[in-house]
Amino acid sequence: MVQVLKVLGQCAAGAWRGKRHLLELTLNNMTQGVVLYSSKGRLVVFNDQYLSMYGLSPAVVKPGANLVDIIRERAKTGSLPRDPAEYCAELLTDMAAGKIVRFVTEAADGRSVSVVNRAISGSNYWVGTHDDITERRATERKNALLDEQEARRAVVEEAIAWFRAAAHNSGVCAKILPSGGWLPAKLS
Repeated sequence: MVQVLKVLGQCAAGAWRGKRHLLELTLNNMTQGVVLYSSKGRLVVFNDQYLSMYGLSPAVVKPGANLVDIIRERAKTGSLPRDPAEYCAELLTDMAAGKIVRFVTEAADGRSVSVVNRAISGSNYWVGTHDDITERRATERKNALLDEQEARRAVVEEAIAWFRAAAHNSGVCAKILPSGGWLPAKLS
């Protein structure tokens, strides 16, 4: 991230005239939403994915915008179900303390977004990454359900095998009824 800050400084100084486009191209083609804030809570850099992920207005989300204004906009879109002022106060305090803040937010539209905010050591900035993990979570839930189903099936199959072995060893046969029940019957 320090390199990105150096590049941004060089872009501003004109040393990277043709390369600024490459930095923008890179940021705007990431799958994650990315934001860079100053320690005072002013937006420095963001990418297009951040805007589209939360349905935010470019009129609100722009360099120099205040964190609380952006978070209020997120609350309006249903992508952050917390009090904006309280969230911003906690986040700025944690960033000033150099902490890493991780959480998953559930948007009103059912999407799950993993958010990681961390202070950049040796600077007056912090970065936030926002990763839509909705599909990953759905796959994890599906796999967990399949695992549970397989475990139940194994228990049932084990019980059937035990019942058959017990019936065979005792000379008792079971007659399976159409209703799914059974009746013991003596083997002849």
